[in-house]
Amino acid sequence: MAIGSAPLGLFNTYATLAAVKERAAITSTLLDSEMWMTLHLASRLVDRSCNRHFFILLASRAFDVNNIHRISVPDLTVVTAIREDRDGDPVYEATRDSTDYLLWPANAKPESVNGALYNAILADPQGVRPDFPTGLRRVQITGEWGFRKVSRDSGTTLNQGGPLSAGVTAAIVADGTAIAAGHTLLLESEQMYVREVVANVATVERGVNGTAEVTHVDGITVSVCQYPAPIIEATTLIAARLWKRKDVPLADGLNVDSSTSDSDISTLLDPYKKIPLGVVA
Repeated sequence: MAIGSAPLGLFNTYATLAAVKERAAITSTLLDSEMWMTLHLASRLVDRSCNRHFFILLASRAFDVNNIHRISVPDLTVVTAIREDRDGDPVYEATRDSTDYLLWPANAKPESVNGALYNAILADPQGVRPDFPTGLRRVQITGEWGFRKVSRDSGTTLNQGGPLSAGVTAAIVADGTAIAAGHTLLLESEQMYVREVVANVATVERGVNGTAEVTHVDGITVSVCQYPAPIIEATTLIAARLWKRKDVPLADGLNVDSSTSDSDISTLLDPYKKIPLGVVA
């Protein structure tokens, strides 16, 4: 099935457009741009319903501190740096050494398919600084945020014939059937969103989700960011049902439940829902 290119600036869809079109029994490419937007909307509805996001975002976030021993955080997979405003100026002038904090829960393994996530940072009582400074926005945490950091080997490699330089948006792979428009690729530390695949050439949006565009050597493994299967299925269902609603007269459409409250979709999403804590996007 031919798929039109995803619009620029659109990424972090939890399903491919091909899967949505198959579910909705659509073969035409005439309205692909509109369908991409529907898929994007479905992905964000999943985020809102679950009070979390499933893509991995590299970002710095500031936290209020009212407990000198513990900072509760939203879904956290990797900590890059913890900086503190110890004098209230507000400037994060001090960096907490990695030996002066503990990630909680211990042995969470957020990079495992079945692992838990970190939900708190503890000041190590045995460290040089056994407490956090209290007050508004006193601690800044830089790291990777989202529901598990899991990727899989796509089964193909970069086949550029030379380095893939920063800024180049045509990524050539050995086997184009191994990736699809809508995938988020992981090449080393850089995330790339696949907007279109024609033969073995993927048109990608570089450096998404806070990652940096860098040069990649030819022949490296192309990985795909992996979302939980129920999240992929729920997103596909929501997008397909939202699309079908346009064909239903308004009066009848009021009885068509294509929202996340649909029983099938709720069954898929309920295990992933959490109490809101901090930002989710």
